[in-house]
Amino acid sequence: WSLVELASNPTVLPQAQNVDEHYFQVTQQPLVAGQNITKQQLNTGANVLIINDVLAQNLYPNGSALGQQLSFDASAGAESAFTIIGVVKGLKKPGASTVPPRVYRPLHSGNSFILAVKAGQQLDRLQVQRALAQVSPLLLIYQFEALSQQQSQLLQGHYLTAIAALILTILSMVLTAVGLYGVIHYHVQLRRQEIGIRLALGANNTRIIRLLLRDHSLPLGIGLLSSVGLVFAI
Repeated sequence: WSLVELASNPTVLPQAQNVDEHYFQVTQQPLVAGQNITKQQLNTGANVLIINDVLAQNLYPNGSALGQQLSFDASAGAESAFTIIGVVKGLKKPGASTVPPRVYRPLHSGNSFILAVKAGQQLDRLQVQRALAQVSPLLLIYQFEALSQQQSQLLQGHYLTAIAALILTILSMVLTAVGLYGVIHYHVQLRRQEIGIRLALGANNTRIIRLLLRDHSLPLGIGLLSSVGLVFAI
């Protein structure tokens, strides 16, 4: 919506949603200030709005948003304006990096609704269609999907990124292991005479292995710490 703040006349473009009195309970958005929509306001289509805390901070950084007015047309006066009666916590969609400014208006939109079921219960399209048929045979379902499906769709790009990063990490670890083996093997070949002398003097295989691991532990530890720090920095 394109709305004008009547007190100082800036134009804002928040996302808008028609809601009922149960909407914020379903989405688990707590009220930060003010009051929720009432059943009477919903039935009468009262000119009231609830805004999220992002929009409230943008419009009124140093004051309260309660009682302030927004309008589609500033020249129409206060009679057609919407009065802000509450502020709710902003809701961030899965996969989104920010919370957009948003306004909520009490209104029967008539074309969509959200159903909340109790824990452990399932609801399918046929059950909803049968319930709607008892109200009117003209009511048909155009689209029916769970919020979990929408969540998966919104996070699909992040899932692909995580899988790609995991594959690259495993590949890097394999290449690192091969490289370390090559370096240690080359170092052992250079010290074959020393190792033979130590064995001739009575050193056992375990002592030789400990000696080689100790010699390589310092550069290996520095490499691991550096790589871990670089990964966290990225």
